[in-house]
Amino acid sequence: MLEIELSKNILRAKELEQDVAQYYKDQVEVATTDQNKQALLGKLIQDLQWHRELSYTRWVHINGAWTITTYIFIGSLFLFIPRQG
Repeated sequence: MLEIELSKNILRAKELEQDVAQYYKDQVEVATTDQNKQALLGKLIQDLQWHRELSYTRWVHINGAWTITTYIFIGSLFLFIPRQG
């Protein structure tokens, strides 16, 4: 079961930077005991969660900036539309 989880998460490590993903691939080959593999799996899962948290935070900020920019653009259109009256 440990081997399957480790292999599955190594495939997911492609989301990380190339150097970090390669580090984990190399460490899997070096880790021989279950204790070393468990420690490696724990660190890999922690890095994957951290990467997802950073990606989500970046998405939230970009989405917020787009929303504010859209409101400003629409508001500026109303300021420059000639009023009939």
